[in-house]
Amino acid sequence: MVSAELTWSDWPARRQRLRAILAAVALGVASLAAIAFEPILGAVLSAALLASCAEVLLPTRYRLGPDGVILSRVLGRRRQPWSDFKGWRPLPDGFWLEGAGRIPLLVRRRSLAMRCPEHRAAVEAVLRAHIGAVHPGEGP
Repeated sequence: MVSAELTWSDWPARRQRLRAILAAVALGVASLAAIAFEPILGAVLSAALLASCAEVLLPTRYRLGPDGVILSRVLGRRRQPWSDFKGWRPLPDGFWLEGAGRIPLLVRRRSLAMRCPEHRAAVEAVLRAHIGAVHPGEGP
């Protein structure tokens, strides 16, 4: 029996501290250089750089429930119903959920990599209950 809701947090920067520190320093230097050159454009570019690195540098909270997957990050929250996924497959540190749809852009937008190194068995049970068996589709 699968529990009604499964919640956990993942922060890849905690597992790879040196890489995270180097990335944060590079992000800070690039941001300061861009802001010094053109303040408004530099602020916009800094926000874009942070958003592109947020998945690794900032913590993510995952919640799997009867309605779907909810990702909560410092920069926002994303909810995806189970119908957004057509399959899943294991990754070394979690699972790849393949998005459903016929349009490649929509499939990429709906696809999701979930890191759950400490909760693999529980997450796999939820995925099997809501999506079905492993689907050897394409992914990262």
